[in-house]
Parts: sequence; C-alpha cells; structure tokens
Amino acid sequence: MECLERGSTQAAAGRKYGVNDRLVQQWVKGYVSDLGNRKIHTFKSMTAAEQKQYEVLKEQNEVLQKQLEYAQMKAKAMEIIIDLAKEEYGIDLRKNSGAKQPVNLDTTTRRQK
Repeated sequence: MECLERGSTQAAAGRKYGVNDRLVQQWVKGYVSDLGNRKIHTFKSMTAAEQKQYEVLKEQNEVLQKQLEYAQMKAKAMEIIIDLAKEEYGIDLRKNSGAKQPVNLDTTTRRQK
C-alpha cells in the first residue's frame, strides 16, 4: 500500500521494513490482484415504498429523540428539586426510609362507659 498510495519505491519499502524488494514486489502484485477480484458493492435507489418507510422511521426517530431530551430535562429538574428540599427544609428525599409504622398497635384506649 505504501508503494501504491504513497509513491514509495519497492526498494525503499523493502529497506524500511527489512525485507527483500522482490518480496515487496510480490506483495504489491498480490494486493493489486486482490483489489481486482473484490466485488464492488453498489446500492440501488430506494423504491417509493422504501422511501416512505424511511421517512416514517426518520420522523419516529426525531420524536423519540425529543422525548428522550424531555425526559432527561425532567430528571435533571427533579434532581434540583430534591437538592433544594434537602438544603432548604432538611428533607432528604433520596433516603428510602419506607412507610412509618405506628409505635404500638397492641395498646388501644377504650372508652369508659
């Protein structure tokens, strides 16, 4: 590739990589031959149905990107609210303390008749 793309001589490439220039010549021939044997992939134009489907998917993608952006902004706003609640009111909303239970369920006061 160095000989073909960069214009280096086969002898110079051989010296640079410590190999015989005849070996470089074989590599160049093999590379050129390999390029000729590769199939070139061409893409055909989209049909009308494929174009329509592409447009629909593109629009759906844009909608989803906007929804994601909104959800990220909402999450950031919630983080700020939680930080403010802790700072202003001393309430740590990140702490999951669970539901509060009554102190003693067995003792109930009865009305005297």
